[in-house]
Amino acid sequence: MGPSGLVTVRAVTTQPDCPSVTLDGQSKLMQVRALPQPDFPIRICETTIPSRIKDAKVEGQPLPLPKADPQRVVVIGDTGCRIKAPGSFQACNDPNAWPFATIAASAAAWQPDLVIHIGDYLYRETPCPDGNAGCAGSPWGDTWATWKDDFFTPALPLLKTSPWVMVRGNHEHCARAGRGWFLLLDPRPAPEPCPDITEPYSVEAGSQQLLVLDSAAAEEAAPTAELVAAYEKQFAVLKTLASSRAWLLTHRPPGSGGDGNKTLQAALRNGLPVGIQVVLSGHAHLFGLVSDLNTGLTQVIVGNSGAALHRELVRELTRASKDNASRGITGANAKAIASFGFVTIERAADSWTWTARDVNGAPLITCRLDRTAGCSP
Repeated sequence: MGPSGLVTVRAVTTQPDCPSVTLDGQSKLMQVRALPQPDFPIRICETTIPSRIKDAKVEGQPLPLPKADPQRVVVIGDTGCRIKAPGSFQACNDPNAWPFATIAASAAAWQPDLVIHIGDYLYRETPCPDGNAGCAGSPWGDTWATWKDDFFTPALPLLKTSPWVMVRGNHEHCARAGRGWFLLLDPRPAPEPCPDITEPYSVEAGSQQLLVLDSAAAEEAAPTAELVAAYEKQFAVLKTLASSRAWLLTHRPPGSGGDGNKTLQAALRNGLPVGIQVVLSGHAHLFGLVSDLNTGLTQVIVGNSGAALHRELVRELTRASKDNASRGITGANAKAIASFGFVTIERAADSWTWTARDVNGAPLITCRLDRTAGCSP
């Protein structure tokens, strides 16, 4: 699902032609998005699905179309298996050490109407060392083989279940896996050359608005004036898009004060656009929830769906919460856990119930988000 109501179906094939798509009984060939190339020896095909379409199939396989007003949403983020020299070698061959396939199957069993991936799909950036059985045989780099093993194969049950909103992460920056991102997942026409920053956009998910911000290039600590100015323009666009029912989806958490992303904090000197109630991010490999019960603004981090966990950040979040209390900042509900899993969001009347779940779908933390009071237990 993309900007301005755009709904696109994609297919990857090694055949000389694109497959056929059938929309309400009428068949046609899908259009070529990208021809085979050395690192991506595949034909990438796509077709736009008009909103009036009630039934869609690719080569006879039914496609899950967007619901008019989604009631059940799954959120995952930071799903890939980290292989990066010199010292980060996750055991991709061990489903307990890299449980993304289990998470995807559990999330699919929950039968969501919509899936949000909050960014960072590809983590296999360098070769697995000789003799390392945990990641032996893994492909690496921005190639189709890596994208297939790190994302498409383990995500298959969830890809078959629901339409997706996909957010670009810093691992999909041009210097890392940007080419695969724009060939395979970005909802708009593939740009050339690879842009460091793309325009924000709005996805209408029934009565809920999802604002998508590309923060892949947002430097954490030492932004240039040019980069800050570029993100000021991004937030200016968001201001024109935001309604009173908006959630902001962006991979890097803006944070607050000295603990935040320095680029996004500098660009946000006038605060978030009015109407944004939730900031949904990943990047930190944990589940985190900070809700200001006075203003109603809630920040949720879902970065625990596969990549090696950042357990030390749980202590930092707890310490930051205590520091806020010592400065007289009250009314905040803060929770954090460093265990693998995913998040479900379920509508009930005029509120949403957010639940952090483990790899098998068992609930761990639950809060209810309404329009004015933040996310309370």
